[in-house]
Amino acid sequence: MVIDSREMAGIFSMKLAGMKRFFQENTAVGAAIEYCAEVLHFSPYEAMRSVIDISGDGFDNDPPDRNGNRVPLGMVRNEVATRYPRLTVNGLALLGAPDVKVDLLEYFENQVIFGPDSFAIAVEDPGNAKRFTEGLEKKLFKELVG
Repeated sequence: MVIDSREMAGIFSMKLAGMKRFFQENTAVGAAIEYCAEVLHFSPYEAMRSVIDISGDGFDNDPPDRNGNRVPLGMVRNEVATRYPRLTVNGLALLGAPDVKVDLLEYFENQVIFGPDSFAIAVEDPGNAKRFTEGLEKKLFKELVG
């Protein structure tokens, strides 16, 4: 979907609002960044900006596997940032998971996001639909408007 008008933004937001939020036990941040970077690179469309949005409630505990070796997030992040210097990765840190004992926003800022104008935003109590929606809207607004 190409979002190139106010009408298309409205259609996109309605589709997004209707989506069910899925949960898993693993958080594969590095694998997601690698996969999305490749999809964007080989896309038949040329964009002014390429942005990957990472949302998560924990740290990367399911790193990519290369020939039996797990690749740490920092290495994946640096490889992708070097390969695709115009790529931006932004983050939405979903705070409050009981098993996460690190400052998740700081983790996103130091380990996940990169690229031109990258940023991370925290959402307190993401199980609260209103707060999650507000955080998502804030992030999308910052990405679209600056």
